[in-house]
Amino acid sequence: MINLKTPPKNIQLSKLQSCNLDWDLEIDGNPYQIIQLEGYYHTYGGKFRENDYYCYDLNIKNPKTNDLIQYDGPSGGVRWNILIKENAYVKNKWNQISIERNIQCIIYRNDKEFYTFRCNCPNYARSKADLFLVQIAEEFPINFFSRDYKKEIIGSKIFYDRVPAIITEYYNFGSITIEPDGYPQFLRPVWLADDEEWGGDNEKIATSMDDKHITWCRKS
Repeated sequence: MINLKTPPKNIQLSKLQSCNLDWDLEIDGNPYQIIQLEGYYHTYGGKFRENDYYCYDLNIKNPKTNDLIQYDGPSGGVRWNILIKENAYVKNKWNQISIERNIQCIIYRNDKEFYTFRCNCPNYARSKADLFLVQIAEEFPINFFSRDYKKEIIGSKIFYDRVPAIITEYYNFGSITIEPDGYPQFLRPVWLADDEEWGGDNEKIATSMDDKHITWCRKS
């Protein structure tokens, strides 16, 4: 059984042995730094078990122990939220007017739009969004819980279909641009039918992070 212990009062954090965690915590738009103060356990049990995590407002210069807040928030610091919107619209095709619907799913990262897609079924939207959140936590080589995750995306080495490629641009909502790496151009995709025309750009491709033709973690 551990002993609960609070940090000493009014001490500069720089004088204590602490570890800064690369977790992107925001509260009311303000960035917070999460730290681990080994041995200073404030709670026991829950998702962090022996919990010696604290945080402080990054707007505070030269923070002291008095500025620390006990942390028991989201794992990784980031708040993920899913919004599913059902929309109705007028469709006019071949002089036939009808009311149609589509589903827009938006994944928010710390209250900012991170990824969006459209489909025709709200249950499918929820399942795909849940799966995507599992993938970014467990399968992508990018640390999406880091404050600097966008810097990790640019320059990432991948395979696109059969060709080594590199991510050269990252846009909002999970859109990326990739270019061949070591090849003059992309090869014709193997999944196209022989009589199907490929309308892609041989020198770069605009796609999304969850493109099923992307293989991550290319080492060379």
